[in-house]
Amino acid sequence: MKLPLRWERLWWRLRYLRPIQVLQRLHLRLRPPGQLAAVDTPVWRVPTGRYLESAPMPAHCRGGDQLVLLGSELAWAAGAAWPDRVPGKKLRMELNTFNWLWSCEPALASERLEAWIDAHNVPGGPAWHPYITSQRIANWLKWSLQGEVPGASLLESLAQQLRYLEPRLQYDECDHKLINNAKALLFAGHVLEDTRSHRWRRLGLRLLTRYLPRVQHPDGGYQGRSPMYHNALLHDLLDIINLLQAFERPLPDGLRERCLAAMRWSRALCHADGRPALFNDAALDVVASTPDLTDYARRLGLLTADADRDIPGSCWLPDSGFGRLSCGPALLLADMGPPGPDHAASHGHAGALGFEFSLGQQRVLVDTGLSTYESLAEREYERSTAAHNTLVVDAHNSSDVWGLFKLGRRAKISEAGFRVQTGQARLWAAHDGYSRLQPGLLHRRDWQLEGGRLCLDDRVEGRGRHELALYFHLHPALSAQLTGSDVVRLALPDGRRLTLTVDQGLKLALQAGYRATHFDRRQACTVIRASGAFCLPITLRCRLEGWSQSVPDLDHRE
Repeated sequence: MKLPLRWERLWWRLRYLRPIQVLQRLHLRLRPPGQLAAVDTPVWRVPTGRYLESAPMPAHCRGGDQLVLLGSELAWAAGAAWPDRVPGKKLRMELNTFNWLWSCEPALASERLEAWIDAHNVPGGPAWHPYITSQRIANWLKWSLQGEVPGASLLESLAQQLRYLEPRLQYDECDHKLINNAKALLFAGHVLEDTRSHRWRRLGLRLLTRYLPRVQHPDGGYQGRSPMYHNALLHDLLDIINLLQAFERPLPDGLRERCLAAMRWSRALCHADGRPALFNDAALDVVASTPDLTDYARRLGLLTADADRDIPGSCWLPDSGFGRLSCGPALLLADMGPPGPDHAASHGHAGALGFEFSLGQQRVLVDTGLSTYESLAEREYERSTAAHNTLVVDAHNSSDVWGLFKLGRRAKISEAGFRVQTGQARLWAAHDGYSRLQPGLLHRRDWQLEGGRLCLDDRVEGRGRHELALYFHLHPALSAQLTGSDVVRLALPDGRRLTLTVDQGLKLALQAGYRATHFDRRQACTVIRASGAFCLPITLRCRLEGWSQSVPDLDHRE
């Protein structure tokens, strides 16, 4: 007997949780925030070497009365109290990380640090989420390492926050947040002279060495499969190396190599403009950019001076499930993996076999992106299969995404591969996400890039008659016009024209959509839908063509 959807989703939600995740979630539910501990003021420890300036974060102060957070502006006059009525949970959390601290004048920064301490003497709310707390601890210490020795109130608050964090480490998530917890503990253990300094160093190092291999794939990619959170993880690793070098401590075995692998992965998932594909939960101007992280790694001595000019070509990242095809100015980035790790897939989308495509600096086909963690309607759409450049069967998602961060039955990838020949590059993969509709139903996709043409073959195996729909999301700067039953003309901003030709059995339609590159910001765009009812098995073929191999790059950024 088939379980009701509610119980089926509960089963899929619980079945992959690791014992430590269950225990920590129970622990956090049973342990109230309580009061801040009474602590002795730690002593500031000066490093024997120099702590280098970290990679800049997009969040920053603008003048003395504005903060720019997640691409949005927040008014905050000098001398004012801590703003406690910031709209939106994500914005409040970002404010409390102090990712913007580096850009404030020293006097203003000190004033705002004291404002936070005065307003947060009782734990609770977004400011005390363990991930936010560990980011704040590390940011305060990084800022102090590059400026003046902090005062007694700041040191005392840091000690209290560390004691609050220790029993709340994010074993409940078992993802990149644990590495951020480790960073906070390592910074505190090295920079603060406290009765717990040795404990913080030991615990931070244990978290790093035990969990980094679990959250990073052998190909360097973050297991959560989000380019945004991958860069957050990479930034944490570079900061840890910076700290250990400043205190002349040896690096843990393999840390340097893992950083280099993560750097290569980050560059492989970027378009020519240096910005990443927006696969899964990813938005712009949240974490440090790949070019800035590359420069940071170079200053730390991990890369040579000209490493940032080493642009990856075509490649396949089989462990994390992404592919890259490059031919002349054309670049395709493909999602060939599952939504995420089974035990921590909250940031995964139902975008199996989706892709992005660009010509030089100009994006052509784009992912819908991420605009919210709060609005259920937009959140469910942005995680849906129809919000990605892939195929939808019978109006169902390839993975059962629901709620804000929930994931039920999920697509599994099989038969993925990659091949490069002279003047031609090819990727292929298949997933079984629709087998829950009918046993044996399989979607296979083949991307082939050669000359001035992208060939896309979709084979759907199974039986019976099904409604199939292919979605192509255009960059907001492009326009589209139907010029025949199976042809769409695309107009680029510089006047170039591309042609998208679909299988003659498909019915074309232009729909209104949007692209979300930032939180709470959506740009209108055109979505091409090619659909029809077919008896399976069937192969659908589409072609995008019309560009020259010597297209000059436009000076265009997202």
